[in-house]
Amino acid sequence: SMALLFSYRATDEVSIWAQIFGNNEDFRLDWAFVDYHFSNEFRVNAGQIKFPVGFYNEIRDVKYLQLSTIEPYIYHESVELLSESFRGVQAIYNFDSSAGNITLEAYGGQIVVFEEDATEEFKNSWGGRITYKTPVEGLNFMGSAFTSKIIEEEVEESGETVENEGHKTLWMASVEYVNNNLDLKAEYAHNKVFNNKAYSWYVQAGYTFFDKLTPFARYDYITTDKKQKSDPSFYQKDFSFGAG
Repeated sequence: SMALLFSYRATDEVSIWAQIFGNNEDFRLDWAFVDYHFSNEFRVNAGQIKFPVGFYNEIRDVKYLQLSTIEPYIYHESVELLSESFRGVQAIYNFDSSAGNITLEAYGGQIVVFEEDATEEFKNSWGGRITYKTPVEGLNFMGSAFTSKIIEEEVEESGETVENEGHKTLWMASVEYVNNNLDLKAEYAHNKVFNNKAYSWYVQAGYTFFDKLTPFARYDYITTDKKQKSDPSFYQKDFSFGAG
C-alpha cells in the first residue's frame, strides 16, 4: 500500500491539504480540504475532512503517534463505530483561560463511505468536539458526539430490496495523562444505529525508558448489542501488550 500526502501554503492564512491512498486493489482520496485561518484562535476547514472524534480517529493511519499498531476496537475499521472522513465544513475555535486551554469544534456534511459494496448511505451528518487541557500539565479531557441520517438497503426473503431509514448517533468520552514519559489513556464510546445499541471502552498505559523504549499494555472491551451483552457472540475482550 502507498499514501501520498500533498500540502500547499497559498497565503499566510490559506493552506491546502490532500492525501491519496492506494494498494493492489484500489486507489482512493482519503481527504482533501482547504484550511483558512481567520485568526490565531479561529479557523475553518472545507472539503473532505478527517472525522474529528476521539484521540486517534484523525491519526488512525499514523502508527508512530500511537502506542500500538493495533487500534482499540473503537477505531477499528471492521467494527464500524466510526467513519474515517466526511465532506463538509468544520469550524475550530481555540482559546486560553485561567482554568486551562479549550478547543471547540463544530462540523456538518456527509459521511464518506469508501466500500464499493456498502449497503448504507449517510446524509445530514453533524456534530462537535470539545477538548479541555487542564492546568495540570498533560491532563486532558475530551468529549465527542455526532449524529447522521442513515439509509440502509436490505434484501428480503422474497428477493426484493427495501430501504430502511433511521439515525446513527455516537457520543464518546476521553481522558489522558501524558507527562514525564508516562502515557495513560482511557476512552468510552456509545453508538446507536436504528434501535441497536453498542458500546466499547479501553484503558491503556505506556512508559518510555531511556528516551527510546516504550513498553505498553491495553485492556479493550466491546459489545455489539447492548441487549445481549452477556452472550459471548456479542462481546469481545482483549488484553494487548508490546513495546515500541
